[in-house]
Amino acid sequence: YEPEGVDFASDRCLSDATVPTALFDSVIDNLLQNALEKRKREPGVKILVQMMEGGRSLAVSDTGSPVPEEVVVGLFAAPVASEDGLGIGLYHAALQASESGYSLRLTANADGNVRFEMVQTAA
Repeated sequence: YEPEGVDFASDRCLSDATVPTALFDSVIDNLLQNALEKRKREPGVKILVQMMEGGRSLAVSDTGSPVPEEVVVGLFAAPVASEDGLGIGLYHAALQASESGYSLRLTANADGNVRFEMVQTAA
């Protein structure tokens, strides 16, 4: 995704992180695809992927417009219609995260600061 202008950051060397690869690939891919779709509608949106705590926390944020409140209410609980689709991807990502001991949340939702985080909930 770097050729797409996505920035990546980590609080430590990624080769030292022990993470469920299939989960991270799936969730990151879904969140990045959503952010890239937003960028098509809102040129200039910056996208950042951050891995923190050695893989216990992952965040994808963008500088675009917030997720509409009518979408936020059902986010992660069921497929939710959105501008770009049916929201099935986020619903499945949240289920997959939960089954692997992580939670997926929308932690910031303001103009210029939209942030999704996946955090490990089980040891």
